[in-house]
Amino acid sequence: MADDEAESMCPAPTDGCMNEENHKECLEVEAKCPGKVLTLESCPLQFACE
Repeated sequence: MADDEAESMCPAPTDGCMNEENHKECLEVEAKCPGKVLTLESCPLQFACE
């Protein structure tokens, strides 16, 4: 696992309510607002900046 993945706030793509697509979306949101990712209550999970 790369260092940036180890420090990511994003759940793993294999976690509940996660998949490859929303994992990628989470990483993109995290890149826009590091440390301020909101996890929206949905399944699959959705992400936004605070």
